[in-house]
Amino acid sequence: MISVRNITKAFGSSRVLDGVSLEVARGETVVLLGPSGSGKSTLLRCIVGLEKINSGEIEVDGVVLSPDLTAKEYERRSHEIRLRCGLLFQQFHLFPHLTVLQNLTLAPIRVRGASREEAEQKAMALLHKLGLADKARMRPGKLSGGEQQRVAIARALAMRPDYLLYDEPTSSLDLDRAREIWRLMGDLARQGQAQLVVTHQYELANAVACRVVKISGGRIVANNSVSSLVETAQVH
Repeated sequence: MISVRNITKAFGSSRVLDGVSLEVARGETVVLLGPSGSGKSTLLRCIVGLEKINSGEIEVDGVVLSPDLTAKEYERRSHEIRLRCGLLFQQFHLFPHLTVLQNLTLAPIRVRGASREEAEQKAMALLHKLGLADKARMRPGKLSGGEQQRVAIARALAMRPDYLLYDEPTSSLDLDRAREIWRLMGDLARQGQAQLVVTHQYELANAVACRVVKISGGRIVANNSVSSLVETAQVH
């Protein structure tokens, strides 16, 4: 389980997260809804240790981050957490000079110590599953935005993460391409993949969420089922 307990995060005098608590269980897809500047993306970065929290605790499968840790220990534990969590951004961040297949195999070989043959077999299996097998030898620049986001998801899955964390995964895509990604995320949810999705798109929440959490001004203001929140809430 991902457990965020009463965390705060400030940049200078600006408090971006103010006593945030949140849990994501294995097999659950949670959508974090809120307007720009509400703290959604900062929360994701804190969970994986890219930003250090000022107070509270974050725990991912028994690995705890707290502000009293030394910088070295905080980074060591953050690395452990990042091995459990795949983080996906709206801009994909694929390596443009590598093929799709190479993008998928780089981290399993270098980080997890997989052999090239093993990494390529697993990568091709993922590409077949996501309808991208014919793109394996192409570079990302030759793909559509929706295809690039699917490659980014495949790259994250290649590391066998316990949790997938998405930061506005479809906000840069047109509606048809976005719906392709929503269907894929819904398929992953039905297969039991734990997912935490940051978005401002209610349609995405309605498509994939088990539970919807609303954040505003750095605070959790609602935590409920998708039907009760999406039908009634308004983002201001």
